[in-house]
Amino acid sequence: MDAPHPHTEGSRVHMWTCRNDLSNQRWHFQELATSSTTSSTTSSTTSSTSSSTQASTSTSTATSTMQTSSTTPATTTATTTPQPLTAVRNCQLEPLVEGSGCKRVAVYQGDAYDLGENGQETQARHRCLQQLRGHKEADSFVHMLGRCEIWRCATRARLRMSAGPGGGLSSSPEAITLVDALGHYVTLREDNHLEAVEESFVPEALFYLKVRSGQYTLRAANGLFLKATPQGTLVAETHHWDDWEVFTRVEEVDGKVAFKSFHNSYISVNPEGYLFAGGRRDAAPLTLANRSRAAWDEATSVSQPMKLVSEIFDHAICAWPSSVASVRCCSSERVVLEESYGCYWNETFAGAQQICAQQGLTLCAPELLKSCQGCGTCGFSGLIWSSSPCSASESLTQRRFNQRNDRASVFSSLCPYEPKMGGRHGQELRSSVLVKLMEWNYNDVAKECTEFLGPNGFEAVQVAPVTEHILGYQWWVKYQPVSAGLDSRSGTEEELRQMVATCRAAGVQVIVDILLNHMASPCKQAKKKSKSGELEEMPCRGWAGSKFGSRRQQGARGWDAAGPEHFHHQAASLEQPFCKVGPQTGWLCPEDDCTPCDMYELPDFNTELQEVRDMQFKHLEELYHIGITGLRVDAAIYHHVYELADMLNRLPWDLIYQEWWGEYPPQDRTDYVGLYRDVAYRWHLVNRLSNLNASELPQLLELEGGVFGISQDMAVYPFAYHDGRSKDADPEIATYKNGLAFHQQQKFFLSWPVGNSVLIWGGYGWRDLSHGPPGCDRADGDHCSPKPVYDANGLPQCLRAPELSPLPRTAARERRWICEHRWQGVAGLVHFRKACRGHEVTQTWGSDGESALGLGRLAFRLGRACFVALVRGRRLGEPEDVKVVGVGGTWDLKGLHIGVPAGCYCDLSSLETQKGWDMSSCPRQVRVNGAGEVVEGHVAEGEILAIHSGAQLRPKPHTH
Repeated sequence: MDAPHPHTEGSRVHMWTCRNDLSNQRWHFQELATSSTTSSTTSSTTSSTSSSTQASTSTSTATSTMQTSSTTPATTTATTTPQPLTAVRNCQLEPLVEGSGCKRVAVYQGDAYDLGENGQETQARHRCLQQLRGHKEADSFVHMLGRCEIWRCATRARLRMSAGPGGGLSSSPEAITLVDALGHYVTLREDNHLEAVEESFVPEALFYLKVRSGQYTLRAANGLFLKATPQGTLVAETHHWDDWEVFTRVEEVDGKVAFKSFHNSYISVNPEGYLFAGGRRDAAPLTLANRSRAAWDEATSVSQPMKLVSEIFDHAICAWPSSVASVRCCSSERVVLEESYGCYWNETFAGAQQICAQQGLTLCAPELLKSCQGCGTCGFSGLIWSSSPCSASESLTQRRFNQRNDRASVFSSLCPYEPKMGGRHGQELRSSVLVKLMEWNYNDVAKECTEFLGPNGFEAVQVAPVTEHILGYQWWVKYQPVSAGLDSRSGTEEELRQMVATCRAAGVQVIVDILLNHMASPCKQAKKKSKSGELEEMPCRGWAGSKFGSRRQQGARGWDAAGPEHFHHQAASLEQPFCKVGPQTGWLCPEDDCTPCDMYELPDFNTELQEVRDMQFKHLEELYHIGITGLRVDAAIYHHVYELADMLNRLPWDLIYQEWWGEYPPQDRTDYVGLYRDVAYRWHLVNRLSNLNASELPQLLELEGGVFGISQDMAVYPFAYHDGRSKDADPEIATYKNGLAFHQQQKFFLSWPVGNSVLIWGGYGWRDLSHGPPGCDRADGDHCSPKPVYDANGLPQCLRAPELSPLPRTAARERRWICEHRWQGVAGLVHFRKACRGHEVTQTWGSDGESALGLGRLAFRLGRACFVALVRGRRLGEPEDVKVVGVGGTWDLKGLHIGVPAGCYCDLSSLETQKGWDMSSCPRQVRVNGAGEVVEGHVAEGEILAIHSGAQLRPKPHTH
């Protein structure tokens, strides 16, 4: 039996029925004495990191696997395995600096760490990861063009504090650190005792010194006060202070201090670095340093990013003064070449200033550096310091390019994929919006990155599998690979490479749907015997001409050839699958382990074999070196964790997320593989917004996620996905066929502050669920290609945002590009999400069914600057009962006190695109007076209104 919350009293239970027609179904009954036994059993059987040395296999030589008591058989990850390879992920942080907890272990420089294949830096990042693996004590690396730094941070808190200068500072003027006579920082240990062993500042070294009637208290960063006992013990363990928490501060020579306890003994450090309160005054002096941000800003001459100039990129590049770059000096009027002062490649800003000053020169203004591109004598190919600071807007623009190949990136095993917080000291909120362009050709994807995705703030574009596939017109042929070749119906390998380079240059990363589990099913010819009675081994042809057959592929790279021995098979026959899984088995598998089974009769690669994992890694490596930095792992549930970790984690990815269907996430899969696709969240949203009665609409404001056990920082939330569609309009399934209802739902999806990473959809119309893209119908043949999205004039041929629910049947079945992500208001809501998601919900309207608003009307405010309102729409043919569909109509907001600053706002739900928007006009406007009341603004039925203080309209600038 299973339940959503199995250990909660009163939890409902899902009942299961035995079916004799399901060959893989097995039933086991076991009496469990107590709930604690159940918990223990579950914990012990879902681990895949057993210390046993024998690896589980399903080949002819070994077929045993551990059994689990899981109630969702397809999720079984139980296996006796080696320790999985640790992932090293993009932390989305500012470059690391020493002095705040992290220590630089090694530095590697040279062309090997510069731009590589396809003009991308990813190959150099790969080399940097290989260097990191060679330093057992290290856990992080920083890569910048031409340079790889290996770091040891030990904890995530230290990693974040070291991201940019000024780490470990506090807004409190009472913040201090203490350093002993040997130069070691005093830190709080996990047991709340103190020691002095750290050679540089770490987060645990932060304390707060406060005056108490001429004496002092010392409070640790965890909020506990230091206490000295009569026995000499020094420990942080009380939330309130009394006599034993009070110390007398005694000034010593050379600026040192000593602290005397209530018991007249001094805080001292023993030879092992352990602190106690029983020492003599002459053995007690400590150095006290101020760690308040105000003091640091006052002592630091340059506390903002500075501009660097690159001979490769035109836009402003910003870096903190503690970063390193090349030096080129100027007189008052011109560039002075390096022959007079030497070549310097890796200097901090202060160091660069000093080098120029020694020659009576200064650093150059950006425009002077640009005028001298290629004129230097040192052959600089990277970044050069300028004399100009970055403005706030330029720094923000730089962050939009934070994954481009002209800026340092921080990778570590200590951070997750797609962290909620990034930037300097991990204090900048991140709200990633991704889009899947289903079956667009590569040339159109490239143009879309430049024309729409980049200018509107999308972090990444996801594309369908890029490998060579079988022939056919259906969408699913792309999910049946026949080689590792990169020519497919979406375009050639060269077009793929160009698309990746173009998108990344626009600040948009590329995510690929990756297929590691299986190869294609054989064509009909492979199942027919020749006149001699023999089966031809590889009579089938892939899109680019590669041969394949039943459990065999010739490959397109040489190293991607595979035979029956590379797939799971019966002990008695290489040609027979070990087991099968699919609808015909009820998705149940022998011994509760689906990993060796052919899914949908697709031959299942035996990734327990090192040879197979190496082959799949070569494919991943090729994609990564091209510049592809994110993966959606198809059929992830049909791999053991250690196998996926060995293939995936040899490369430093920006994002990996797993195809997931609602199962509880095993901890080892979370730790070693990646995030999870959570499809339940969109179902909850759609159900509450469009399917429940209007009286239940307020449940929309209670949404916090989807699948039980998958938190927001573990999930990628898709609003639509290719295997979650309906043939015709269905109000329970989010597709474009639902018309205006779908559009309102995706707008709310972007406005509601759930999820670090969300994925929206840009697809095509279909009449049948098997249909591929426009241009690939049955009549177009098996070697069809998608019709272009952009026409000869460079304009996208997309469906306009609908005004009815559902779409008329004729329009809903039209074979054309839909481009849901381009519908009016989506770009504006991306703007809203990035500005507002970090704020708490501070007020709601209609959440208690307020009759004054009318049923079906709802609003909420985030912080004091962001406001959203909506009116539930109606589907054609729905009953007119107000309790079911709400009052409908247009909601005039005039007089509603919403508590945002006064001004004229753009309703971002009406904005078509941010590209070229000067904020002087907007399709729909909202006016708010000084009292925080709306004086002009309305919400139409089935629509959303969204405003925030950063999108107030301003007068159009005058031109001369």
